[in-house]
Amino acid sequence: MVWTKRKYFYHILFAHPKIYRRKFYFISLGRLYGLQWENVAKGYFTAPNIHNDANLTITIIHDVISHWSGNLPEVLYLQLDNTCRENKNQVVFGYLNMLVELRIFQKVKVGFLVVGHTHDDIDQMFNRFSVTLRRKEVGSLPSLIECIKKSYMPEPAFEVLEETVDMRRFILGSYGEGKCIEQLNDISFQHQFRIKKIDGKTLIWGKKFSTTTEWAPSSGLQFLKFIPDRPIFASKILLLQSVGEVQNARRQNRHINYSDCLEEIKKCIRYTYEYFDIADSVWWESFFNNQSDIISTTTNEDIPLKNPFTWPQNVSNE
Repeated sequence: MVWTKRKYFYHILFAHPKIYRRKFYFISLGRLYGLQWENVAKGYFTAPNIHNDANLTITIIHDVISHWSGNLPEVLYLQLDNTCRENKNQVVFGYLNMLVELRIFQKVKVGFLVVGHTHDDIDQMFNRFSVTLRRKEVGSLPSLIECIKKSYMPEPAFEVLEETVDMRRFILGSYGEGKCIEQLNDISFQHQFRIKKIDGKTLIWGKKFSTTTEWAPSSGLQFLKFIPDRPIFASKILLLQSVGEVQNARRQNRHINYSDCLEEIKKCIRYTYEYFDIADSVWWESFFNNQSDIISTTTNEDIPLKNPFTWPQNVSNE
């Protein structure tokens, strides 16, 4: 069973009297996605250049099953937040159908948490993180990770994601490439789904609640048409924006200058260095240098993945 939960952690600096009148920015150090399975807990921080979408959810799930210790189980159980942007959408369901089509799993069962009833196991982990952060001050992402990792048992492992697989393009196609899935309608009304192969066909069913007796449609729906034979690239990245430069660009009816955005953010963050530990200040300088490199190398061309995408092998299901 894999539980996933999203949480936002912002770098919030309470103004010191000496710098009270200065301009401040709320910089997202990263979104934290938590997972639990068996006696394992893991957190994924995303770099601020990562889109918050289906590609991120798929990247995290794929990383977990690709580094699974031992043989994968026959059935993958997923419990996800009921949000269409990241989880309940055709791209995620297309990926999960491929896991069954390739016999990585014999069956996939997905449950989406009902509104008002989201007190799942992983909530305790995020609660302990929040309690710890009320008593601590952090000035960088490494400081944040170090602060929260000992607040919960079993101690979570953490990873910072700097790229995601562009599964959306792989599944939906682009530049004249065809979609590999059929249209999946009315999924917003369903909270439980199962995917399995019958007579050589990978089928999907849904039902409203876990207590609902019948799955629909009764004969299942063949959602996946084929698995594309095309490369999988990295998703496009986001560039940091600053309030001042964005407003200037709108007033002057021009494109945003992302280098000016970064300089504006640098100026505001550096005002606070005297209140940071030296290690935090060093981290921010490294962060700024990395953002400069990202701006200078941004392109509209396909971006190869640093770690090439491969489908995991499940010996027990072959």
